[in-house]
Amino acid sequence: MKHHLSFFLFLISALGIRAQCTSFYYLQANKTIEMSMTNARGKSTGKIIYQTGKISSIGGSTSSMLKQEVFDEKGKLIQSSENKIKCSGGVMMMDIKSFMNNSQDKEQKIEIKGEDVYIEYPSALKEGTTLPDGKASFNSIRGTVITEMEMNITDRKVIAKENITTAAGTWDCYKITYSIQIKTFVGGIAIPMKFNATEWFAPGFGVVKTASRFGETVISSIK
Repeated sequence: MKHHLSFFLFLISALGIRAQCTSFYYLQANKTIEMSMTNARGKSTGKIIYQTGKISSIGGSTSSMLKQEVFDEKGKLIQSSENKIKCSGGVMMMDIKSFMNNSQDKEQKIEIKGEDVYIEYPSALKEGTTLPDGKASFNSIRGTVITEMEMNITDRKVIAKENITTAAGTWDCYKITYSIQIKTFVGGIAIPMKFNATEWFAPGFGVVKTASRFGETVISSIK
């Protein structure tokens, strides 16, 4: 009886974790998510459109390839890429290259060199929690010019719990602050840039809002 009870508790736990993963909007098939972009003065600078495709589940891990398109304020497509999203054990993992939207010229095509690197969002968050860092190497491609870059995301901390309302809905979010350091190598010389950023993450749903000295992105519609 004790063994049966343990099995059922494990089964309930496993089903709960699976439900946590499939509730993330990036891990729901055939969804279109729009995020509005504004600069530091609050002026619209365009939008980001995310489109989810087929969802794959292997063992206890769920994943999806997420198509990302960036449009300027006139509706012109200026960047297109695909990022992998994963969830395992209720922990959401975002491809680190998606963070380049907070820091780089939108007309650059960014791609990761080497193994995939992910930023983790555990399902159990609370104020004061320190989250894992992330580091990756990139190639920044503009026309025929290829520039080597390194990104290091550190000091990820949950500092508050806030209610965020946008045109797409209302969420109870955790406010997460972090630092981004980028090194651009030109002629073998590293040119560093460092800044702080903030995001609002809704457990079981995803990132609702981001902010940095460059401006903000806010989720504006889900279809």
